[in-house]
Amino acid sequence: MRRALIIIEAPGKVRAWERAARAMDIAATIVTTRGHMSRFPDRLSPFGVRFENGRAVEEGRVANPVIVRRIEAALDALPVSAEILIATDDDPEGDVIALDALRVLISHDRTLISRVRRVRARAVTVSAIEAAIAAATSDPGITDLFQRAVPGRARAISDRWIGSAFTELAGTGCGRVRAAMLGAALLWRRDPSLTRGIPETGEITFTARSDPMGLPFTAHLPLNGTVPEALRSVAERYRGHLIPGHVSPMASLSAAVAPRIGDVRPFNTGDALAYASRFYGVPPRVAMRGLQGAYMAGRISYPRTDGRHLSAPACASVVQAARACGVVGVSERLAERHLPEPGQATTHEALYPTPELLQADLVRLKGVVRRAYGTINLNSEEEVEDLMVALVARRAFDAARSIELMPGVWHNREGSDLTPEEVDALEGLDWLRPVGPAAPWANMMSTGFRSWPLPAVLIDGMMIEGLGRPSTWAVHAEAIAGSGQLRLPSPGALPELSPEGVRVIRRVPKEALLPETCRAIERALSSASGAEGDLIDITRLIRLRIDTWMAAAPDSFRAPLIDHLVRVSEARPSEADPFGTGALLPNPETEPVSALLGEGGPPEDPVGDPETELADLMF
Repeated sequence: MRRALIIIEAPGKVRAWERAARAMDIAATIVTTRGHMSRFPDRLSPFGVRFENGRAVEEGRVANPVIVRRIEAALDALPVSAEILIATDDDPEGDVIALDALRVLISHDRTLISRVRRVRARAVTVSAIEAAIAAATSDPGITDLFQRAVPGRARAISDRWIGSAFTELAGTGCGRVRAAMLGAALLWRRDPSLTRGIPETGEITFTARSDPMGLPFTAHLPLNGTVPEALRSVAERYRGHLIPGHVSPMASLSAAVAPRIGDVRPFNTGDALAYASRFYGVPPRVAMRGLQGAYMAGRISYPRTDGRHLSAPACASVVQAARACGVVGVSERLAERHLPEPGQATTHEALYPTPELLQADLVRLKGVVRRAYGTINLNSEEEVEDLMVALVARRAFDAARSIELMPGVWHNREGSDLTPEEVDALEGLDWLRPVGPAAPWANMMSTGFRSWPLPAVLIDGMMIEGLGRPSTWAVHAEAIAGSGQLRLPSPGALPELSPEGVRVIRRVPKEALLPETCRAIERALSSASGAEGDLIDITRLIRLRIDTWMAAAPDSFRAPLIDHLVRVSEARPSEADPFGTGALLPNPETEPVSALLGEGGPPEDPVGDPETELADLMF
């Protein structure tokens, strides 16, 4: 039996990894980092970052000594032939944790580098873990860890710097994403042409009887900040009931009009969080914990994704699970409508259920999917987790089946109480009813007007504007909603700035309020430049990413950041430190990279930490 030390992030994944290890005949010692094992303090002061000699040195970022001791104790008990598998999540944050774990390993024993493997499991199931370990056996995945960890480390420094400076300016909590969301809310109302789109703020739905027979027809109107008064009046008067009149199936002179095909895409993280908030009143952070718990238990795929595509193996898995749940009309051909477009294959795919093909797992999934959910007990982790699994699975199953919708025409009833304006509005709606067998969870929409909670609107807005990340959407949405800087003035309306929000946007740089500024910084942090070349010093790589977005930022955006940095650190203007110069940065197109990094650096490494030694061992 092989021996191995396996380092993972979350305690909730231990059982799945133990099952996978037994299946592979591995005697495993599993250590969890419990999230980030090295981090900055929660407080923004002291700043904890030093910029010098072309480096960004994270002095305030400290490893958790408890986790370090656990890893070292596991190493001491490990035979010399044992493998070491770093199996943190396959995303930028997971790579940051993986590099931190590698530093601990090498600090303990330099010779361990040859036994370490970076394992990237896409789901916490036995089959996915087995495949990931097999892949890491042929490619240990260690040599590119520096490059993979750079975006997460550079983002943490940048956001700490911006958050510290903007919070000081505003006199209250305000960072890069918060400022951009306040600006987006202002633009949605004043000049939507400067945004990518308008978030959904609610919906109005109607049901009407079919003539001559059959299921009722429904009409659904998503709201994007504007609530048609005529439709709202009808929806409120007939809430929960059929409206007057009837709907006739649409037909031509020669044949029945062909049904429309409903296009349903699988949920990404934001879709699932918004849906749970809109229809079940589950706050985003609670819903996110439900997704994470389901993932750690091996019930759904990776829960932090902005993708709405499915790989071919995922399509097959979805169809198999749907059939086990008694869903008819599903096929791999229909599921493969959601295969990734060129360039999408490297991003995390959409959410989908991942039950093991065991009778007990499939019976549990079937029960969860077909259950009717009412008021959710937010204090019950199991109930929230079951709901999130149900929402993810139902959506994935709908994406893998044919949904035909028959169009119809609404006709008013003679003598109804509807006004001419209301009749005109109802006649202009798209009336549809399903054709063929309904899904087990199908619930006919009832007449009503529904306004979405502010956090759900903000999550939709962040997805549209490309702000934040799947791992932070829930936190940002609740933090902004709880700050009192935005409010919903009326049901179905777009968010507006409160007096506190107005005060904040008057104090931060105006460029920070443009969503494009936030996106540009994210692109710079996530994209390697030619200037990085073969650099292996992560402190220099991080500095280059930060230099890139700082060089592109307007003077009015850079100035308060530099001023703040000088006050909170020992930074002083000098030619060797671009952050301290009036020009800020050399032009990389006309000046050599050496000018950006400083002339060779001092004779001895001023960092004084294991980063450089670790690079020497790896390369």
